[in-house]
Amino acid sequence: MTQRARDATERATLRTSASESGVIIEVRDVGKSFPLEGKEVKVLSGIDLDVTAGEFVALIGPSGCGKTTLLNLVAGLVQPTTGQIRYEGHEVRGINTHVGYVTQKDTLLPWRTVEGNIAVALDVQRVPAAEKRQRVQAFVKKVGLSGFERHLPHQISGGMRSRVAIARTLIYNPTTIIMDEPFAALDALLRLRLQTELLDIWSEFKTTILYVTHDLSEAIALADRVLVFTQRPARIKLDQRVELPRPRDISKVHTTHEFGELYDLLWRALREEVWIEG
Repeated sequence: MTQRARDATERATLRTSASESGVIIEVRDVGKSFPLEGKEVKVLSGIDLDVTAGEFVALIGPSGCGKTTLLNLVAGLVQPTTGQIRYEGHEVRGINTHVGYVTQKDTLLPWRTVEGNIAVALDVQRVPAAEKRQRVQAFVKKVGLSGFERHLPHQISGGMRSRVAIARTLIYNPTTIIMDEPFAALDALLRLRLQTELLDIWSEFKTTILYVTHDLSEAIALADRVLVFTQRPARIKLDQRVELPRPRDISKVHTTHEFGELYDLLWRALREEVWIEG
C-alpha cells in the first residue's frame, strides 16, 4: 500500500470514528484565567461548543477577548481552568497531535528552503527520503509553489510564505486545522486569492477548521458557522449558521442579498461588543 493510500485510510478511519456522533471537538463549560500582576484575569467563561467533523467554523470578537486562547486549548498548548475539552471522544490533557496550527506569523525556519520547511513534520517522523520527497513535491504543486522549491523564506512573498505554512500543516495529515488570522497581514487582493485557495484545499481534504478572524466579511465568505464572542471574559454570544451555497465564489459572494442579511445580523451582535460610544 502506498503512503498516499495509507494516509487516505487513516484519515477515513479517524473521520468515521468522529462521525459516529458527528462531533469531533467538544467544549464543555470551559473557563480560562491567567495570572497577571498578582491577580487572576479571566479570559474565557462558560464556553460550550460542539464542532462536527469537516466543519469550517469562524471565530470573531473583540481583540483580546480570548479567541486565540480557545484555539490554544483545543491544541492542548494550555489547559482549561474550569471545564473540559474533548477531541474525538478523548479529553485533551496535553499536546493534541491530531491538530495542525497555522498562525498569523508564518514561523518558517529561515535557514530552510520552501521544500525543507514543508518537510519539517516528516523529518520529525523520520519518513524515508524517497517517500518524503514524493509527498513534499505533491504539496508544493498543490499550493502553487512549483519552481520555488529551493528558495529561502526571505526570497519569496508573504503570500507564498502563507502557502508554505499551510502545506507544512497539511502534509502530516491532521484531522483539524486551527488558523489564527493567517491572512491578516496581506493586501486585499492577495488575501482574496488565498481565501479561494484555502476553500479549495478544505473542499478536497474535508479537514475540520477553526478560523479566527477580525474580518466579518471573511468569516461569512469562508465558514459554515460564525461564532460571535463577547468582551472578556468571553462567552459565545451568537452561533450563526451560514447557509450560503457551496462551492462559493469568494469574489462574488459578497454581492448577494443573503450575504448582506447575514452581515447585518452578525454586525448587530458584534457591534455591541466592539463599539465604543463617544
